[in-house]
Amino acid sequence: LSINFMMFHNHDHGTIRGNLALKIDREQALIAAYLLLTLSCWLTTLSKPLRDISSHGKTLVNDKKDVGLWDKFSRLFVPKHWFLHFYVVGTISSFLVLKPEVKQWNIHLVLPLALQVVRRFYECLVVHAWESKSKMHVLIYLVGIFHYILLPFNFLFDKAPSNNVLQILSILTCLYAQYEQHIHHRILSRLRREHKGSSYILPTGRWFEYIGSPQYLTEIIIYLCFWGILQNNTAGLLFVWVSSNQLISSLRNHQYYRGNFKDYKSQNRKALIPFLF
Repeated sequence: LSINFMMFHNHDHGTIRGNLALKIDREQALIAAYLLLTLSCWLTTLSKPLRDISSHGKTLVNDKKDVGLWDKFSRLFVPKHWFLHFYVVGTISSFLVLKPEVKQWNIHLVLPLALQVVRRFYECLVVHAWESKSKMHVLIYLVGIFHYILLPFNFLFDKAPSNNVLQILSILTCLYAQYEQHIHHRILSRLRREHKGSSYILPTGRWFEYIGSPQYLTEIIIYLCFWGILQNNTAGLLFVWVSSNQLISSLRNHQYYRGNFKDYKSQNRKALIPFLF
């Protein structure tokens, strides 16, 4: 009896140590990845070549000639409608990673992530009106795939978290932000369909009356809510990475609008935060 107890005892401690090591390795990998992504994101603001390969869609300036190795690399474009692949990967990754881990006590914590990736998949497939000439650099494409492979690993719970007020508010706010993002994507899509073949049209309505990129602001709010749901360091760094990316994209959008639409200047819209910034 004592031998069996000791075998069970040792096995139990071995399992705990293994799980703890796996948790630490996962956290360290996520921390390293998000620090690297955030650093690379801000490095793109320091030089025009890096800015060029990190831009996409209407803010992409494609004036390179194939005269050198960097020029050839900087022209490695893929269609922007390949954004769809991000959410295919995100949906599959979330299903494979989280399905074995979802329990009755944490399904409401995973739901906002599931809704986010499935909704964006639907929008890319059905809602968005993609311009045939709209492109992004292959590096942006690979970073997006990498991001959505990693994303569900943030939602692995080692124990049942306490359902505190912050989590509940974060879930409700996340759902509202996703609704607003969907509405603003529909506004952009409707403009492109109604003015197909013409130059880019300045969007109006709802949050577009106050800022240039409500779709980026809502993305930041969504990931802020993920942090509020998860309440850990990796989710905090995930938020820093995503908000950095969306902030830089919104400033490029703001610059594009100010340079191409006189009405935009007169309306005094802000880049990202109404009335402030």
